[in-house]
Order: sequence, then C-alpha cells, then structure tokens
Amino acid sequence: MIDKSKSPIWKRAAIRGAFTFAILFVALEALILFGKTTKIVTGEALMIALASGLGYAALWSIFAVAVERMLAKVDARAREEKP
Repeated sequence: MIDKSKSPIWKRAAIRGAFTFAILFVALEALILFGKTTKIVTGEALMIALASGLGYAALWSIFAVAVERMLAKVDARAREEKP
C-alpha cells in the first residue's frame, strides 16, 4: 500500500538540512555582498545558516517518523479489514 524510500530517514534529513544550509548561506552572503545588510558578517551568516539547516533537518525527521508510523498503522488496518 505504501511505497517506502530505500534510504533511511536520517540520511534524507541530512541531505535536506545540507541543502537548506547551502541555500541560506548563499542568500545571506549575497545580501552581504550587495550591501543590503551591514549588521551581519560572514561568520554570523555561517552560524545562522548552520542552525537553520540543523533545525530544518531535525523538524523534517520528526515529521517523517510520525508520518511513517501513521502510514504503517493505516497499512496494518487496511490489511486487517480485507474480507
């Protein structure tokens, strides 16, 4: 009933967190480069992007585990109720 991904949840979360980190860091560096922000420097941009990437990966993995458990329960009940 459900199609499971071959890679583990932690690996998919790490990849998503890395992409989030990279995109946010590049965006913040672009803002610094074009002079749109004068209050943050590269080190702060790095820390902001790192914290955001880790936070996104953690939240995504929590929701992925919850969805996986929910789908497993739905699948088990669907198999039970077949005549």
